[in-house]
Amino acid sequence: MTFRIHTVSSITRTKPRIEKLEQIYSAVQSGQLPPALAGLRDSVQVIKSAGDKIDYEADLAKALADAGLVNECLPEVLSTKQDFFKKAAPFITKEIVVATNNSSLLPSQMTPDVSYPENFLAMHFANMIWQENLCEIMPSMLTAPGTTEKAKDYALKMGMCPIVMNKEHAGYLLNSLLIPFLNVA
Repeated sequence: MTFRIHTVSSITRTKPRIEKLEQIYSAVQSGQLPPALAGLRDSVQVIKSAGDKIDYEADLAKALADAGLVNECLPEVLSTKQDFFKKAAPFITKEIVVATNNSSLLPSQMTPDVSYPENFLAMHFANMIWQENLCEIMPSMLTAPGTTEKAKDYALKMGMCPIVMNKEHAGYLLNSLLIPFLNVA
């Protein structure tokens, strides 16, 4: 797995965060965290070895080389995401599934900026994925059915529970349920 980071200083900020997560997971193993996180105990060895499999790369071409899935996780600002897809376009091949990770923007808002709209969709991961391992998958009308299946397979391989949405909907499923709940509470 390669994290494409915008600047070298971003790499300097990201590595300690990943290391902190490793410390948290180690604390789970030793019983120092709340019971709600106890399910992580079984995954500690996998989690510890995961950090060794992460590469940090500032060069976009190198970060995308040999990728099977490119999952963009920039802030939910349409112009920021569009800019990324335009910059990534020369390095995206027809075999790569390209996903945006967001909970409010629709994939169709970004399809004009991606190399292969048929290989593009949204994959939104719920907060606290170690506890709520949901992944909302939202294709656009241009997304090929095979791309949706590949995204679902990727999610399953990551230990996620994929929810495939049949049509685009702002707010996706989780936020469509959460926001009214928060407004009433």
